Amino acid sequence: MVLMVPGDDDPLGVDEPEGGKAGEEKAKLDESDLDPGQEVPRALQKVELDLDDAPFLEDEDEEEPAAAAAEEAPKEIGLEEKKPRSAPSWLKNKKLLFLLAALLLVGVGATLFLLLRSPSKAPAPPPPPPVEEHAEKPAEHTPPPPPPKPTEFTVSFEPFWVEKIDADKRVHFLHISFAVTTKSEQTEREINAKMLILRDAVYYYLKNKDYAFLADTGNLEAIKADILQIVNKFLGTDQLSILLIKKYLVQ
Repeated sequence: MVLMVPGDDDPLGVDEPEGGKAGEEKAKLDESDLDPGQEVPRALQKVELDLDDAPFLEDEDEEEPAAAAAEEAPKEIGLEEKKPRSAPSWLKNKKLLFLLAALLLVGVGATLFLLLRSPSKAPAPPPPPPVEEHAEKPAEHTPPPPPPKPTEFTVSFEPFWVEKIDADKRVHFLHISFAVTTKSEQTEREINAKMLILRDAVYYYLKNKDYAFLADTGNLEAIKADILQIVNKFLGTDQLSILLIKKYLVQ
């Protein structure tokens, strides 16, 4: 608030704005100019009351340092924010860090060990291929198998060596070996049982035949028929019909 000091022109004695104690001193000096018995004008009294009741004039001076402090406060806060934050105390402890790293390695190793020991699941078998339905083919008529051939038994005779003399009185030898076949096991046993008799009868036949007849290979079929006839004379009801010449040589 601005106080005006009474002067010559202003009945209240207010000239220029001044505040604080200077205004009060001027007001008091103005009272000294009055006579001792004269009362103070009411206008001056009112000015003094206004000064006493106007504490906001003093607050202006107090607000200035408060505003300056408010301006400095953000600067201090900004400086504090720029300071790097210190790491936690447990990060500065090297022993604790080593212990945590060791526990981590042990945990990883145990996990890998359990995974490797666990049996791997066998892969699921592939699904079976779809079954194709084929129309049933009518059964083909297969001819019955041929009847088994009757078993043949072969009996071989030991080779014969027969001495022959030609018309010029020269000595020759007939070398002959043969075998007979039969379908009866009983006839086979009978031939083997009478082998000695049969050999003598065949030898007698060859011995009495002429050398010229035996030396002619064109007579071979006749010789085979004669030998079969001789053998069948000594056998029972089952007669032989096949004779196989293995070797026939006249020297």
